[in-house]
Amino acid sequence: MKFYLAARYSRRNEMQGVARELRSLGHTVVSRWLHADPNRSDAQAAAEDIEDLEECSALILFTEEPNCGGRNRGGRHVEFGWALGRELDIFVIAPRENVFHYLPEVKVFDDMQRLLLYLAENEPMRALCDESLFPGHDPVAAIKGR
Repeated sequence: MKFYLAARYSRRNEMQGVARELRSLGHTVVSRWLHADPNRSDAQAAAEDIEDLEECSALILFTEEPNCGGRNRGGRHVEFGWALGRELDIFVIAPRENVFHYLPEVKVFDDMQRLLLYLAENEPMRALCDESLFPGHDPVAAIKGR
């Protein structure tokens, strides 16, 4: 899968580790903010983030406990909304922060390891069902022997 990682900027070093782990498992991470110049303009940062969101197939959102303190600009919530509007796969790690995290299409995990286990168990079937990989192939009919 091609992931965009959404988290507080203060968690950038942690997200770099998550990106390395995902890449080691054969996934792609398109979140340029992880290695971007911290002095880039806010407008440039927003434009790059939207470009990256347009390129990804799934978003992993790392949420925060209520009242966690520190600077909280909320960009990850916009990124979540963008992904929701594009009907991407959305995975939330840790607590639900708002009502949209309760939508049935949003998958919530206690930690990254549980998400990785879910991906390992579900990605092979997703590839089988991906029409773009197998044009004209009907996986349901193939499984039923039609």
